[in-house]
Amino acid sequence: MIPKIDSLSEISNLYSNPDVVCSTLNKIFDRLNITKALSSGKGFQKSGRSVSLLFILIIMKMLKGNHSIHSLWKNNFYLFIESGKNGFYRFLHRPQTDWRRILTYTSLKYRSTVEEHGLSSPKTEACFILDDTILEKTGFGIEGISRVYDHNKEACVLGYKMLVLGYNDGTTTQACDFSLHRENSKKNFGLTRRELLKQRELSLDSKHPDIIRKRELDITKFESSLLMLKRALRNKFNARYLLADSWFSYPEFIKDILMLSKNALDYLGIGRKDSVRYKVNGVGWTPKQIIDRYSRERSKRNNKYNCNYFIIKGIVHDCPVKLLFIKNINGKDWNFIITTDMKISFEKAYELYQVRWTIEVLFKECKQYFNLGRCQSEYFNEQIADCTIVLITHTMISLENRFANYETLGGLFSDIEDQLTMMTLWERIIALVVNIMKAISSLIGESVFELVRRLVVMNHGELKTMFNMIKMALRLEKKYGSNYQLSY
Repeated sequence: MIPKIDSLSEISNLYSNPDVVCSTLNKIFDRLNITKALSSGKGFQKSGRSVSLLFILIIMKMLKGNHSIHSLWKNNFYLFIESGKNGFYRFLHRPQTDWRRILTYTSLKYRSTVEEHGLSSPKTEACFILDDTILEKTGFGIEGISRVYDHNKEACVLGYKMLVLGYNDGTTTQACDFSLHRENSKKNFGLTRRELLKQRELSLDSKHPDIIRKRELDITKFESSLLMLKRALRNKFNARYLLADSWFSYPEFIKDILMLSKNALDYLGIGRKDSVRYKVNGVGWTPKQIIDRYSRERSKRNNKYNCNYFIIKGIVHDCPVKLLFIKNINGKDWNFIITTDMKISFEKAYELYQVRWTIEVLFKECKQYFNLGRCQSEYFNEQIADCTIVLITHTMISLENRFANYETLGGLFSDIEDQLTMMTLWERIIALVVNIMKAISSLIGESVFELVRRLVVMNHGELKTMFNMIKMALRLEKKYGSNYQLSY
């Protein structure tokens, strides 16, 4: 059995063997000060099992590719907690934990660390990015589950829509807030009566923390977006633009953004080709009418991006906007970028909107490397916890990516995964050898200490290597006392 440990520092002590070093994770934990991040959350007990340790072991689980606590527990590398796997479950669905606050702290710490170490080399101005992704689920018993429309599959699937507010500092994008949503509230959330009856429903007071966060399921994504932006601005996330796709480009929402930020934040996103009318020279035009009227006489060629474009200034809902119409050389249709920055050039607007794609990369990496959306717990607060931990893990690895100058996040992830695998193998070898030695010592009537002391003087290379491993294990046993137990 692996030794039980009570503090984060003991993780590095445990794996101090020169042949097996996993310094990367330790550096990441130190740089982001994970312990302080967790202590910033409300409701953590001052005594008992270290929540920091539990948190980091769960992150290790993600890095190893384990999808569940059960799979984590089957791997002896993770048997550090005396309370058993129930300690992990209790940690994940504690109602008092302010997961949003913990995510915010980690994001702010990421920014300050980057600035402190001189890693800020912005290619563009800092931006907020709004986008959502589908978290597909398999069980009808999950709290707040519904059928949501997946544009990629062009079909409805069982799950949540996860709305994320990202922050791009000019180099990388990190998640600073998120909310989960369901759809079709007027039609029983797309579920049959029988399916609804399977869904877990907790009878809790209206002021219970679980209920407060769960209410976000039924507010619109526009409302949630404004609330997230309000929190981000209050927490000093300074950005020049809010980037979004066409779904968010409603005039009412754009106007709300300007009012919320007191005109300090400009909106920039792909415009909607619907019936919205923009006042151009005092006349209301739809996007299609503007294209028909102005595309031929105002169109210009941009060789850098191999496209044609023209620019129109207009007003919508008393809000001045700039419309930048774009058509690829070989394309048939015109699209347009809408922005409230009236001084922006075409090329800058084009480059800024390309930054929006980084949040799609964030979703892809979180799903591919950290199993975002794989949690199948029936408790809503555990779904929130899982999403938060995934986003924090992505932030941690992104930070190390900047320090280590890896070409891709995937390359860094692979290296960390390999190191964890080596650590796991090493511990299994030590446990196996010590178990053999204990069996031998019991047969000959000697203690393990005496057996090792007598045999280690032998000048045989292979034996010496094996006995050095034994001595390391015995040192751990001596250090941790009765908590360090090696099974026969």
